Amino acid sequence: MANSFAPEVIADSSGKWAGNALRFPTREEAEANVKNLKQRWMLVTDTRVVESEDEPNYRWVDGQLVAVTAVKKAMVLPEAAPGHEGFYWSEMIDYGAQDGPFPTRAEAVADAESKGYVVPENFKKD
Repeated sequence: MANSFAPEVIADSSGKWAGNALRFPTREEAEANVKNLKQRWMLVTDTRVVESEDEPNYRWVDGQLVAVTAVKKAMVLPEAAPGHEGFYWSEMIDYGAQDGPFPTRAEAVADAESKGYVVPENFKKD
């Protein structure tokens, strides 16, 4: 399971992928970062984003690289409690609080993200 996403480039004639220590909480942020890098570096011939087990250490916010000390993560889980079958809850990992119920997984994800939490990709899918 990926904890983060790492941008990589090919920037020489070797054809080998090269990366750095940047780790983003979402694939979209890593893709935006590496796209920006390709626009600034003349030698970049290809880019990609790979999954990483490392914890995220940067965000890509409004076209800017932002270092983070810790990314707040949330899980989105189906709730099987009586009367709540088919509903979802967003669980904030850092302090164990739950919000919900939400009728769809997408609404639970949106709730967690609106509070500044990053929901890993594997919790966004049914």
